[in-house]
Amino acid sequence: MKKVVTFQDIKVLHCENEDIKNTVKSILDEKSSNFPKSQDSLILVKPNLNNYLPSLLGGTTDIRIIDGVLSYLHTLGYKNVVLADGSNIGIHHNKFNIFNILGLDSLAKSYGYRVVDLNNTDSIEIKLGSRTTKLAKICKESDYFINLPKIKTHTEAGLSICMKNLMGCLVGFNKRQVHLGLFEKRRKMGERLYQLNQILKPDLHIVDGLIAMEGDGPSAGKPRKLDLLIYGEDPLKIDWLCAKLLGFQPEKIPYFPKNYSEKVDNNNIPMFNDFKKPQLNIFGQIFLRNLFAHRLRTIGFLDKIFMSSFVSWVLISLGIRQEDINIISSHPKVKELRLDHSNCDSCSICSVYCPVDIKLEEENFDFKNSKCIKCLNCYYICPNNSISIVGDNVSKLERIRHLVQTSKINW
Repeated sequence: MKKVVTFQDIKVLHCENEDIKNTVKSILDEKSSNFPKSQDSLILVKPNLNNYLPSLLGGTTDIRIIDGVLSYLHTLGYKNVVLADGSNIGIHHNKFNIFNILGLDSLAKSYGYRVVDLNNTDSIEIKLGSRTTKLAKICKESDYFINLPKIKTHTEAGLSICMKNLMGCLVGFNKRQVHLGLFEKRRKMGERLYQLNQILKPDLHIVDGLIAMEGDGPSAGKPRKLDLLIYGEDPLKIDWLCAKLLGFQPEKIPYFPKNYSEKVDNNNIPMFNDFKKPQLNIFGQIFLRNLFAHRLRTIGFLDKIFMSSFVSWVLISLGIRQEDINIISSHPKVKELRLDHSNCDSCSICSVYCPVDIKLEEENFDFKNSKCIKCLNCYYICPNNSISIVGDNVSKLERIRHLVQTSKINW
Protein backbone atom coordinates (compact mmCIF):
# COMPACT_ATOMS: atom_id res chain seq x y z
CA MET A 1 0.00 0.00 0.00
CA LYS A 2 1.45 3.35 -1.04
CA LYS A 3 -0.05 6.77 -0.46
CA VAL A 4 -0.30 8.66 -3.75
CA VAL A 5 -1.74 11.92 -2.50
CA THR A 6 -3.56 13.41 0.46
CA PHE A 7 -5.86 16.24 -0.48
CA GLN A 8 -7.23 17.93 2.63
CA ASP A 9 -9.16 15.06 4.29
CA ILE A 10 -9.28 12.84 1.16
CA LYS A 11 -6.69 10.09 0.74
CA VAL A 12 -5.64 8.30 -2.44
CA LEU A 13 -3.85 4.99 -1.98
CA HIS A 14 -2.01 2.87 -4.51
CA CYS A 15 -3.08 -0.68 -3.80
CA GLU A 16 -1.72 -3.84 -5.41
CA ASN A 17 -3.94 -6.93 -5.62
CA GLU A 18 -2.45 -8.66 -2.60
CA ASP A 19 -3.02 -5.56 -0.44
CA ILE A 20 -6.71 -4.95 -1.12
CA LYS A 21 -8.26 -6.61 1.94
CA ASN A 22 -5.63 -5.16 4.30
CA THR A 23 -6.03 -1.71 2.78
CA VAL A 24 -9.81 -1.80 3.22
CA LYS A 25 -9.27 -2.88 6.82
CA SER A 26 -6.85 -0.02 7.47
CA ILE A 27 -9.36 2.48 6.04
CA LEU A 28 -12.15 1.15 8.25
CA ASP A 29 -9.82 1.05 11.27
CA GLU A 30 -9.14 4.74 10.74
CA LYS A 31 -12.87 5.57 10.48
CA SER A 32 -14.23 3.10 13.06
CA SER A 33 -14.54 5.70 15.83
CA ASN A 34 -17.44 7.16 13.85
CA PHE A 35 -19.29 3.84 13.59
CA PRO A 36 -22.56 3.35 15.53
CA LYS A 37 -22.11 2.14 19.10
CA SER A 38 -24.94 -0.39 18.99
CA GLN A 39 -24.27 -3.66 17.18
CA ASP A 40 -27.97 -3.70 16.21
CA SER A 41 -27.63 -0.45 14.22
CA LEU A 42 -28.70 -0.57 10.58
CA ILE A 43 -25.60 -0.27 8.40
CA LEU A 44 -26.15 0.15 4.68
CA VAL A 45 -23.37 -0.89 2.30
CA LYS A 46 -24.04 0.34 -1.24
CA PRO A 47 -21.74 -0.76 -4.06
CA ASN A 48 -22.22 0.08 -7.74
CA LEU A 49 -24.03 -2.87 -9.33
CA ASN A 50 -25.12 -1.12 -12.49
CA ASN A 51 -25.29 -4.32 -14.53
CA TYR A 52 -24.35 -8.00 -14.52
CA LEU A 53 -20.81 -7.58 -15.88
CA PRO A 54 -17.97 -8.35 -13.44
CA SER A 55 -15.76 -5.69 -11.88
CA LEU A 56 -12.97 -6.98 -14.15
CA LEU A 57 -14.62 -4.97 -16.96
CA GLY A 58 -14.79 -1.75 -14.95
CA GLY A 59 -18.55 -1.55 -14.48
CA THR A 60 -19.26 -2.83 -10.97
CA THR A 61 -17.63 -2.49 -7.56
CA ASP A 62 -14.86 -5.03 -6.97
CA ILE A 63 -16.20 -7.86 -4.82
CA ARG A 64 -12.89 -8.01 -2.96
CA ILE A 65 -13.65 -4.53 -1.59
CA ILE A 66 -17.24 -5.51 -0.73
CA ASP A 67 -16.02 -8.62 1.07
CA GLY A 68 -13.42 -6.59 2.94
CA VAL A 69 -16.13 -4.23 4.25
CA LEU A 70 -18.60 -7.00 5.17
CA SER A 71 -15.86 -9.04 6.85
CA TYR A 72 -14.75 -6.05 8.92
CA LEU A 73 -18.28 -5.23 10.06
CA HIS A 74 -18.85 -8.88 10.94
CA THR A 75 -15.66 -8.91 13.01
CA LEU A 76 -16.96 -5.92 14.97
CA GLY A 77 -20.16 -7.84 15.69
CA TYR A 78 -22.63 -5.77 13.68
CA LYS A 79 -25.76 -7.83 13.07
CA ASN A 80 -28.00 -5.63 10.93
CA VAL A 81 -25.89 -5.01 7.84
CA VAL A 82 -27.60 -4.66 4.48
CA LEU A 83 -25.88 -4.92 1.09
CA ALA A 84 -28.07 -2.88 -1.23
CA ASP A 85 -28.26 -1.35 -4.69
CA GLY A 86 -30.69 -0.78 -7.51
CA SER A 87 -29.21 -1.75 -10.88
CA ASN A 88 -29.95 -0.02 -14.17
CA ILE A 89 -33.42 0.22 -15.66
CA GLY A 90 -32.82 -2.60 -18.14
CA ILE A 91 -31.78 -5.06 -15.43
CA HIS A 92 -34.76 -3.99 -13.32
CA HIS A 93 -37.23 -4.12 -16.20
CA ASN A 94 -36.27 -7.69 -17.06
CA LYS A 95 -36.43 -8.77 -13.40
CA PHE A 96 -32.87 -10.08 -13.28
CA ASN A 97 -31.48 -10.79 -9.81
CA ILE A 98 -28.20 -8.89 -9.96
CA PHE A 99 -27.07 -10.12 -6.52
CA ASN A 100 -27.47 -13.73 -7.60
CA ILE A 101 -25.74 -13.19 -10.95
CA LEU A 102 -22.68 -11.59 -9.32
CA GLY A 103 -22.57 -14.04 -6.40
CA LEU A 104 -23.26 -11.32 -3.84
CA ASP A 105 -26.27 -12.98 -2.26
CA SER A 106 -24.04 -15.92 -1.31
CA LEU A 107 -21.36 -13.55 -0.03
CA ALA A 108 -23.78 -11.63 2.20
CA LYS A 109 -25.36 -14.86 3.45
CA SER A 110 -21.96 -16.19 4.51
CA TYR A 111 -21.82 -13.35 7.07
CA GLY A 112 -25.47 -13.64 8.08
CA TYR A 113 -26.29 -10.38 6.28
CA ARG A 114 -29.08 -9.67 3.81
CA VAL A 115 -29.30 -8.08 0.39
CA VAL A 116 -31.93 -5.55 -0.65
CA ASP A 117 -32.79 -4.66 -4.23
CA LEU A 118 -33.42 -0.91 -3.99
CA ASN A 119 -35.51 -1.11 -7.16
CA ASN A 120 -38.07 -3.22 -5.30
CA THR A 121 -38.43 -1.84 -1.79
CA ASP A 122 -40.43 0.68 0.23
CA SER A 123 -39.94 4.24 -0.97
CA ILE A 124 -40.53 7.88 -0.16
CA GLU A 125 -41.20 10.71 -2.59
CA ILE A 126 -38.63 13.46 -3.09
CA LYS A 127 -38.37 16.47 -5.38
CA LEU A 128 -35.41 16.98 -7.67
CA GLY A 129 -35.86 20.30 -9.37
CA SER A 130 -39.31 20.29 -10.95
CA ARG A 131 -39.46 16.49 -11.01
CA THR A 132 -40.90 14.12 -8.43
CA THR A 133 -39.20 10.76 -7.95
CA LYS A 134 -39.05 7.91 -5.44
CA LEU A 135 -36.15 7.15 -3.13
CA ALA A 136 -35.60 3.80 -1.37
CA LYS A 137 -36.70 4.41 2.21
CA ILE A 138 -33.94 2.27 3.75
CA CYS A 139 -31.32 4.70 2.42
CA LYS A 140 -32.73 7.46 4.64
CA GLU A 141 -33.33 5.17 7.63
CA SER A 142 -29.85 3.66 7.94
CA ASP A 143 -27.76 4.53 10.98
CA TYR A 144 -24.54 4.40 8.98
CA PHE A 145 -24.19 4.50 5.18
CA ILE A 146 -21.05 3.25 3.41
CA ASN A 147 -20.89 4.19 -0.27
CA LEU A 148 -18.66 1.98 -2.48
CA PRO A 149 -18.68 3.61 -5.92
CA LYS A 150 -16.66 2.66 -8.96
CA ILE A 151 -14.58 5.11 -11.01
CA LYS A 152 -16.33 5.22 -14.38
CA THR A 153 -16.78 7.66 -17.19
CA HIS A 154 -20.35 8.54 -18.08
CA THR A 155 -21.54 9.97 -21.39
CA GLU A 156 -24.22 12.10 -19.75
CA ALA A 157 -22.73 12.98 -16.34
CA GLY A 158 -19.06 12.99 -17.38
CA LEU A 159 -18.04 10.85 -14.42
CA SER A 160 -19.80 8.29 -12.26
CA ILE A 161 -18.16 8.11 -8.85
CA CYS A 162 -19.51 9.03 -5.39
CA MET A 163 -22.34 11.36 -6.36
CA LYS A 164 -23.61 9.46 -9.38
CA ASN A 165 -23.59 6.18 -7.43
CA LEU A 166 -26.54 7.44 -5.37
CA MET A 167 -28.70 7.09 -8.49
CA GLY A 168 -28.97 3.43 -7.48
CA CYS A 169 -30.97 4.57 -4.43
CA LEU A 170 -33.84 5.68 -6.66
CA VAL A 171 -36.52 3.04 -7.11
CA GLY A 172 -36.81 1.32 -10.50
CA PHE A 173 -37.98 3.50 -13.38
CA ASN A 174 -37.84 6.57 -11.15
CA LYS A 175 -34.17 6.82 -12.17
CA ARG A 176 -35.48 8.36 -15.39
CA GLN A 177 -36.33 11.49 -13.43
CA VAL A 178 -32.63 12.28 -13.08
CA HIS A 179 -31.52 11.33 -16.59
CA LEU A 180 -31.53 13.86 -19.40
CA GLY A 181 -34.66 14.76 -21.26
CA LEU A 182 -34.32 14.69 -25.03
CA PHE A 183 -33.49 18.36 -25.44
CA GLU A 184 -32.09 19.18 -22.01
CA LYS A 185 -28.60 20.47 -21.39
CA ARG A 186 -26.31 18.24 -19.31
CA ARG A 187 -26.28 20.86 -16.57
CA LYS A 188 -29.92 20.00 -15.74
CA MET A 189 -29.02 16.40 -14.99
CA GLY A 190 -26.10 17.65 -12.93
CA GLU A 191 -28.36 19.88 -10.87
CA ARG A 192 -30.65 16.95 -10.07
CA LEU A 193 -27.68 14.78 -9.07
CA TYR A 194 -26.40 17.53 -6.81
CA GLN A 195 -29.84 17.86 -5.17
CA LEU A 196 -30.00 14.10 -4.63
CA ASN A 197 -26.69 14.32 -2.77
CA GLN A 198 -28.12 17.02 -0.53
CA ILE A 199 -30.92 14.64 0.46
CA LEU A 200 -28.77 11.53 0.87
CA LYS A 201 -25.47 11.92 2.69
CA PRO A 202 -23.45 8.70 3.15
CA ASP A 203 -21.11 8.68 6.14
CA LEU A 204 -18.11 7.18 4.33
CA HIS A 205 -17.10 6.82 0.70
CA ILE A 206 -14.54 4.20 -0.38
CA VAL A 207 -13.97 4.55 -4.12
CA ASP A 208 -13.03 1.53 -6.19
CA GLY A 209 -10.32 2.71 -8.56
CA LEU A 210 -8.70 -0.72 -8.90
CA ILE A 211 -10.09 -1.40 -12.38
CA ALA A 212 -11.80 1.76 -13.61
CA MET A 213 -13.77 2.36 -16.79
CA GLU A 214 -12.66 4.85 -19.43
CA GLY A 215 -14.17 5.97 -22.72
CA ASP A 216 -17.91 5.78 -23.31
CA GLY A 217 -19.03 4.55 -19.90
CA PRO A 218 -21.06 3.38 -18.16
CA SER A 219 -22.36 1.06 -20.90
CA ALA A 220 -19.71 0.95 -23.62
CA GLY A 221 -16.50 1.91 -21.83
CA LYS A 222 -13.31 -0.11 -21.52
CA PRO A 223 -11.57 -1.29 -18.34
CA ARG A 224 -8.45 0.53 -17.18
CA LYS A 225 -6.29 -0.76 -14.34
CA LEU A 226 -5.41 2.06 -11.93
CA ASP A 227 -4.84 0.14 -8.66
CA LEU A 228 -6.26 2.99 -6.56
CA LEU A 229 -8.48 3.23 -3.50
CA ILE A 230 -9.76 6.68 -2.53
CA TYR A 231 -11.69 7.48 0.63
CA GLY A 232 -13.20 10.30 2.63
CA GLU A 233 -16.48 11.85 3.80
CA ASP A 234 -17.11 14.63 1.25
CA PRO A 235 -18.45 13.18 -2.04
CA LEU A 236 -18.15 16.42 -4.00
CA LYS A 237 -14.52 16.88 -2.99
CA ILE A 238 -13.70 13.22 -3.73
CA ASP A 239 -15.29 13.42 -7.19
CA TRP A 240 -13.45 16.68 -7.88
CA LEU A 241 -10.14 15.07 -6.88
CA CYS A 242 -10.86 12.02 -9.04
CA ALA A 243 -11.70 14.27 -11.97
CA LYS A 244 -8.32 15.99 -11.60
CA LEU A 245 -6.50 12.65 -11.26
CA LEU A 246 -8.08 11.43 -14.49
CA GLY A 247 -7.21 14.59 -16.39
CA PHE A 248 -10.77 15.96 -16.56
CA GLN A 249 -11.62 19.63 -16.24
CA PRO A 250 -13.97 19.57 -13.22
CA GLU A 251 -15.84 22.68 -14.40
CA LYS A 252 -17.06 20.63 -17.38
CA ILE A 253 -18.62 17.96 -15.13
CA PRO A 254 -22.29 19.03 -14.93
CA TYR A 255 -22.94 18.22 -11.28
CA PHE A 256 -20.19 20.44 -9.86
CA PRO A 257 -21.47 23.84 -8.68
CA LYS A 258 -20.14 26.75 -10.69
CA ASN A 259 -16.79 28.11 -9.47
CA TYR A 260 -16.28 25.07 -7.23
CA SER A 261 -12.70 24.59 -8.49
CA GLU A 262 -11.79 28.08 -7.31
CA LYS A 263 -12.44 26.96 -3.73
CA VAL A 264 -10.39 23.75 -3.82
CA ASP A 265 -7.89 24.00 -6.67
CA ASN A 266 -4.51 22.38 -6.12
CA ASN A 267 -1.92 22.13 -8.88
CA ASN A 268 0.16 19.40 -7.24
CA ILE A 269 -2.19 16.53 -8.06
CA PRO A 270 -0.69 13.83 -10.33
CA MET A 271 -2.76 13.06 -13.41
CA PHE A 272 -3.52 10.16 -15.75
CA ASN A 273 -3.49 12.45 -18.78
CA ASP A 274 -4.14 9.60 -21.20
CA PHE A 275 -7.38 8.51 -19.50
CA LYS A 276 -9.96 8.30 -22.30
CA LYS A 277 -12.90 10.68 -21.95
CA PRO A 278 -16.47 10.01 -23.13
CA GLN A 279 -17.19 10.91 -26.73
CA LEU A 280 -20.59 12.58 -26.84
CA ASN A 281 -21.93 11.04 -30.02
CA ILE A 282 -25.29 12.84 -30.22
CA PHE A 283 -27.04 10.08 -32.16
CA GLY A 284 -25.62 7.05 -30.40
CA GLN A 285 -24.95 8.15 -26.86
CA ILE A 286 -27.69 10.73 -26.29
CA PHE A 287 -30.59 10.12 -28.64
CA LEU A 288 -30.58 6.35 -29.05
CA ARG A 289 -29.52 5.42 -25.53
CA ASN A 290 -31.81 7.93 -23.83
CA LEU A 291 -34.91 7.59 -25.98
CA PHE A 292 -34.63 3.91 -26.86
CA ALA A 293 -33.12 2.44 -23.73
CA HIS A 294 -34.75 4.57 -21.03
CA ARG A 295 -38.23 4.99 -22.52
CA LEU A 296 -39.33 3.05 -25.60
CA ARG A 297 -37.95 -0.31 -24.51
CA THR A 298 -40.65 -0.80 -21.87
CA ILE A 299 -43.52 -0.51 -24.36
CA GLY A 300 -45.01 -3.90 -25.31
CA PHE A 301 -43.84 -4.97 -28.76
CA LEU A 302 -40.93 -2.50 -28.70
CA ASP A 303 -39.58 -4.24 -25.64
CA LYS A 304 -39.55 -7.57 -27.51
CA ILE A 305 -37.66 -5.92 -30.35
CA PHE A 306 -35.13 -4.48 -27.89
CA MET A 307 -34.58 -7.94 -26.41
CA SER A 308 -33.88 -9.53 -29.79
CA SER A 309 -30.39 -10.80 -30.56
CA PHE A 310 -30.17 -8.60 -33.67
CA VAL A 311 -30.96 -5.32 -31.89
CA SER A 312 -28.60 -6.26 -29.08
CA TRP A 313 -25.84 -6.86 -31.65
CA VAL A 314 -26.57 -3.48 -33.31
CA LEU A 315 -26.37 -1.57 -30.01
CA ILE A 316 -23.11 -3.27 -29.08
CA SER A 317 -21.67 -2.67 -32.57
CA LEU A 318 -22.58 1.03 -32.40
CA GLY A 319 -20.82 1.28 -29.05
CA ILE A 320 -24.02 2.24 -27.25
CA ARG A 321 -23.55 -0.46 -24.66
CA GLN A 322 -21.04 -3.07 -23.59
CA GLU A 323 -23.39 -5.65 -22.10
CA ASP A 324 -25.44 -8.14 -24.10
CA ILE A 325 -28.79 -8.48 -22.34
CA ASN A 326 -29.34 -11.84 -24.05
CA ILE A 327 -26.56 -13.41 -22.00
CA ILE A 328 -28.65 -13.29 -18.86
CA SER A 329 -32.07 -13.45 -20.51
CA SER A 330 -31.25 -17.13 -21.08
CA HIS A 331 -30.98 -17.43 -17.25
CA PRO A 332 -27.63 -19.25 -17.00
CA LYS A 333 -27.42 -21.34 -13.86
CA VAL A 334 -23.96 -22.25 -12.61
CA LYS A 335 -23.96 -25.54 -10.73
CA GLU A 336 -20.25 -26.19 -10.47
CA LEU A 337 -16.84 -24.96 -11.62
CA ARG A 338 -14.11 -27.38 -12.58
CA LEU A 339 -10.37 -26.88 -12.79
CA ASP A 340 -8.34 -28.81 -15.34
CA HIS A 341 -5.06 -29.31 -13.49
CA SER A 342 -3.38 -30.69 -16.61
CA ASN A 343 -3.87 -27.32 -18.31
CA CYS A 344 -3.08 -25.17 -15.24
CA ASP A 345 0.38 -23.57 -15.00
CA SER A 346 -0.12 -22.46 -11.36
CA CYS A 347 0.08 -18.76 -12.22
CA SER A 348 -2.31 -18.12 -9.27
CA ILE A 349 -4.09 -15.24 -11.00
CA CYS A 350 -7.42 -16.95 -10.26
CA SER A 351 -6.64 -16.87 -6.54
CA VAL A 352 -5.56 -13.22 -6.69
CA TYR A 353 -8.95 -12.16 -8.07
CA CYS A 354 -11.02 -14.52 -5.91
CA PRO A 355 -12.96 -12.34 -3.42
CA VAL A 356 -13.15 -15.14 -0.83
CA ASP A 357 -9.46 -16.11 -1.03
CA ILE A 358 -9.84 -19.60 -2.50
CA LYS A 359 -6.56 -21.20 -3.65
CA LEU A 360 -7.74 -22.96 -6.78
CA GLU A 361 -4.29 -24.12 -7.83
CA GLU A 362 -4.02 -26.48 -4.88
CA GLU A 363 -3.85 -30.03 -6.19
CA ASN A 364 -6.77 -31.43 -4.20
CA PHE A 365 -9.04 -28.42 -4.47
CA ASP A 366 -12.75 -29.24 -4.65
CA PHE A 367 -15.24 -26.56 -5.73
CA LYS A 368 -18.19 -28.43 -4.25
CA ASN A 369 -16.79 -28.32 -0.72
CA SER A 370 -15.41 -24.78 -0.90
CA LYS A 371 -16.79 -21.38 0.08
CA CYS A 372 -17.04 -20.42 -3.62
CA ILE A 373 -19.77 -17.80 -4.24
CA LYS A 374 -19.77 -18.40 -8.02
CA CYS A 375 -18.84 -14.84 -8.94
CA LEU A 376 -16.94 -16.45 -11.88
CA ASN A 377 -13.91 -14.13 -11.65
CA CYS A 378 -11.64 -17.17 -11.91
CA TYR A 379 -13.44 -18.47 -15.00
CA TYR A 380 -13.28 -15.08 -16.74
CA ILE A 381 -9.65 -14.30 -15.97
CA CYS A 382 -7.79 -17.63 -16.30
CA PRO A 383 -5.31 -17.08 -19.18
CA ASN A 384 -5.28 -20.80 -20.05
CA ASN A 385 -9.07 -21.29 -19.90
CA SER A 386 -8.39 -24.08 -17.40
CA ILE A 387 -11.66 -23.46 -15.55
CA SER A 388 -14.95 -24.63 -16.99
CA ILE A 389 -18.57 -24.24 -15.89
CA VAL A 390 -21.11 -26.99 -15.40
CA GLY A 391 -24.70 -25.77 -15.47
CA ASP A 392 -27.66 -24.71 -17.56
CA ASN A 393 -27.41 -22.17 -20.41
CA VAL A 394 -23.84 -21.24 -19.48
CA SER A 395 -22.36 -21.14 -22.99
CA LYS A 396 -23.21 -17.44 -23.45
CA LEU A 397 -20.98 -16.58 -20.50
CA GLU A 398 -18.09 -17.20 -22.87
CA ARG A 399 -18.74 -13.74 -24.33
CA ILE A 400 -17.96 -12.16 -20.96
CA ARG A 401 -14.80 -14.22 -20.72
CA HIS A 402 -13.85 -13.05 -24.20
CA LEU A 403 -14.33 -9.40 -23.17
CA VAL A 404 -12.09 -9.90 -20.13
CA GLN A 405 -9.43 -11.83 -22.05
CA THR A 406 -9.25 -9.22 -24.83
CA SER A 407 -9.30 -6.16 -22.56
CA LYS A 408 -5.51 -5.74 -22.92
CA ILE A 409 -5.09 -5.31 -19.18
CA ASN A 410 -1.90 -6.58 -17.59
CA TRP A 411 -3.61 -8.53 -14.83
